[in-house]
Amino acid sequence: MNIDAKAAASALKDIDRATARTAAFSGYRRSWPSFLVWGLVWSGANITQQFAPEWANVTWMIGLVAGISSSIFVGMSARPLAATGATRPTMARYIGAGLIIAVAISAVFNIVGVRDAVTANAAMSLFVAAAYAVMGLWHGSRFLCLGLLLGGVIIAGWAYGREYFALWMGLAGGGALILTAFWLRRA
Repeated sequence: MNIDAKAAASALKDIDRATARTAAFSGYRRSWPSFLVWGLVWSGANITQQFAPEWANVTWMIGLVAGISSSIFVGMSARPLAATGATRPTMARYIGAGLIIAVAISAVFNIVGVRDAVTANAAMSLFVAAAYAVMGLWHGSRFLCLGLLLGGVIIAGWAYGREYFALWMGLAGGGALILTAFWLRRA
């Protein structure tokens, strides 16, 4: 059996597409627990911010520790370090990148003058939505969809219900993350 060059090239493209799709779906299934935890964090911390603002900072700090820990655990347990081709210096770069981004966001907030909790919440939430959308450009369209959905939820809450923004973010934003977790789990 002979295969001409055009048929071989077409078969190789099909294999590449199938490989990329398999990788994306595998990533979805591995990441769903983190999205569930982050959805619960967003819901709990935002609802606390709305109804018990004196406890908001504590709730956010506990939530951030839980969310970041779950993300690290899921990322590290997904595949052994050697299987990913990552090295300890590569991991240090990821941690360094996270720290640089955190410092940059803090600097932007200070330079722009974000002083109230609602504005800080909206701005940080938009950074997160953008990060999910950008992640989707490389790792699968479901992440892109989540980023765009969250961005729309944030803008709608800011435009139409600023007085209840934290409640909106707790229910709609946290809910979007929780629903996405189950959508990713089914992948």
